[in-house]
Amino acid sequence: MNDDINPSELVGDVLTMKIIQVNNFHRVIGGSDIASCAIADLLQQRGHDVFWLQRKSGIYGNGLSGKLKAAIYALYSPSACREIRTMIYEISPDIVHVHEVFPFISPWILEICRRSRVPVVMSCGNCRFDCPTAHHFTKGELCERCAGGREFWCLFRNCRDNIFESLAYTLRNFLARKLQLFRKNVTVFIAKSRFVRARMLRAGFVEQRIEVLPNFVSIPEVSIKPSQGKYFAFIGRVSIEKGVDTLLAAARSTKLPVRIGGENSLMRVHKVAPENAVFLGFLGNEARDLFYRKARCLILPSKCFDVNPLSVCEAMSYGLPVIASRIGGIPELVQDKKTGLLFEPNNHEELAQKMRLIWENNHLCDRLGYASRLKTIHDYGEDMFYERLMQIYAKAINLNRKKTINRTPIMRINHI
Repeated sequence: MNDDINPSELVGDVLTMKIIQVNNFHRVIGGSDIASCAIADLLQQRGHDVFWLQRKSGIYGNGLSGKLKAAIYALYSPSACREIRTMIYEISPDIVHVHEVFPFISPWILEICRRSRVPVVMSCGNCRFDCPTAHHFTKGELCERCAGGREFWCLFRNCRDNIFESLAYTLRNFLARKLQLFRKNVTVFIAKSRFVRARMLRAGFVEQRIEVLPNFVSIPEVSIKPSQGKYFAFIGRVSIEKGVDTLLAAARSTKLPVRIGGENSLMRVHKVAPENAVFLGFLGNEARDLFYRKARCLILPSKCFDVNPLSVCEAMSYGLPVIASRIGGIPELVQDKKTGLLFEPNNHEELAQKMRLIWENNHLCDRLGYASRLKTIHDYGEDMFYERLMQIYAKAINLNRKKTINRTPIMRINHI
């Protein structure tokens, strides 16, 4: 008798699942953190029981003591390991969905899940496996020296601009790779773009255990007419790798209005920004909604390998066109001259040209915005995402039942 779980059963909520969500939230909340919370909310809305194992970066402060704890716990976190054991024992989860484990959770919890015979699904929204800093960007430029098991370059180049932090990042990637803490213990990986999937395959991960599933967004009931927008919008982490300096250079050149939403304590460029570029700081849900509705176009001038930026999907769901860098997974979201315009990273002159084109051509602006909303409804809606997620969960559960992943007997858990 075939006792495999049929994905349609999960989609139809015939089977209510117990799901542990695992995430180490960043010091400055980013798109991946927002996405993990959105997934948890969606699962609860569809009738599943969701439990959290979570930590927050910066909880011990930014001083030497806090950084030392972050370095140690990234290698092995006793408290997180105890907590996941307790949760597995008390909850008996159907699946564990991991988003981020560094620095205060550590990948050792994955082995505990495997030994406890609990399937693990892991979302991969960056290049963490072949870059200790996750975005292949250092010293103001793209860098792929660490790819292929050469993470020692993170230390040699001092990618964190702090030799102790660079050493810690190097060690945690080295140990995770050498001990195969991700490869052996994760049942199915969720790559958030085809770009990430390709890099994982190049790094030696098994093709059959990688599924592609981009972020989803809630689609606003009413779209906007972008040609009536008052400014160009940027929202996200205000940092060098996100290309904020490129945006400011284009703003200075065009004199067109630019509004920048997001925590800007990591980069002091607002002190030298032109008058037409206004920094708004962190935006909550209501302010974020208003921010998109009054915009003419979203700009994402990333210099790093952005994988599946949530801000792009959000903006497109309102009917905004997007001007973005031709890099990483961005071209999978923004189709040049169809849902937006692409330009070469770092090229502020080309960005300025595209900004003028959108500002001066209302018909083009509205046409691109209309197409972007249609694409979002078709590709990044809640229902589609939920159905695909249930299919991936079912695959992980079935693989786990068939014992296709090497396991160690459960009685050996306590020696960790």
